[in-house]
Amino acid sequence: MVSSHQNANEGTTPAKNESPPSPFTSSPHLSELTIGAHVLFATDDWFAAAENLLHSTPPTFIPDLYCTEGKVMDGWETRRRRLPGHDWCVIKLGGQGGIVQGIEIDTAHFTGNHVPEI
Repeated sequence: MVSSHQNANEGTTPAKNESPPSPFTSSPHLSELTIGAHVLFATDDWFAAAENLLHSTPPTFIPDLYCTEGKVMDGWETRRRRLPGHDWCVIKLGGQGGIVQGIEIDTAHFTGNHVPEI
């Protein structure tokens, strides 16, 4: 799979929707790849890998970037579920001895194809 984070500065445009300011700007982000966070399990990541949840860069959109599964997206995107249930993933947080002060979930880039609730 081609990652949308490869050549992140080339041919990208910012997401149309902007995220509100984070209330956690002074706290370390324990869910970032750069400090060792990783996905232990994901029920499905057919269209876009769950590891994309762990990137600290703002969302970008590359209009002409496709892979074998279809349009490359930079969030976690699963196939449409035909059976009852939910898609989910387990993330191992990074860092050493961090304390979780809150959870931030940003769906600003997923318009029209977002989950009904979190």
